[in-house]
Amino acid sequence: MGQWSTFSLTASDTVVTAIEKYIALEISQRIKINGLLSKTPWTLDRINVDPFFQKRGHHEGTQYRCEACNRPLKHQFVLRSLDDQRVYKLGVSCFLSYAGISQMTVNGIQSHVNAASKYRDQIIARYNTGKRFLGDEISILSFIVSHLRNQKVDDEHRLLYEKAQLFKQIDFPMHPDDNRALRAWKREIVIEGQKQQRLLEKRRKEEQRLMT
Repeated sequence: MGQWSTFSLTASDTVVTAIEKYIALEISQRIKINGLLSKTPWTLDRINVDPFFQKRGHHEGTQYRCEACNRPLKHQFVLRSLDDQRVYKLGVSCFLSYAGISQMTVNGIQSHVNAASKYRDQIIARYNTGKRFLGDEISILSFIVSHLRNQKVDDEHRLLYEKAQLFKQIDFPMHPDDNRALRAWKREIVIEGQKQQRLLEKRRKEEQRLMT
């Protein structure tokens, strides 16, 4: 029995839901970072996840089904056509037959789904050793929130932000890769802020020079 299988038996529904949403965001992030749909006429809007799909053991009451084959799904991929904005809600196994996405791309996506499961087990192992959502992660997240008001954020950073918010709510340790990405994002914001400050200072001095 894996880390997650054991942990989810006794974890609260709130914790199970948050972790499964975190992993769905991780899969989305991997697909976007690796450009797996970049050569297709499709974009990934989101991944819906049924957090209790395995726990139930039966799927009559599942939240999500594949529109192509009506199979109950743990992960429902919401694809949007770049040609006409149609939205399809599919299981990954129907990408080829229903959306014309190549088997190579399907295999790549499935490999990231599998890798995300191992990623989840690593997070559970960290939790079991006493690690939690860190104080510095809270301060970094607060800093990022204060600098993002009314600013457009790319998909990679948006998904990272959503993951951090989920784990802050349940006091769960982020994966070290996400922790590093969060710190790197803060550095980017600080550097950009310093750059803008220097430009403003340069402009102010230039205006003063022209006035004298």
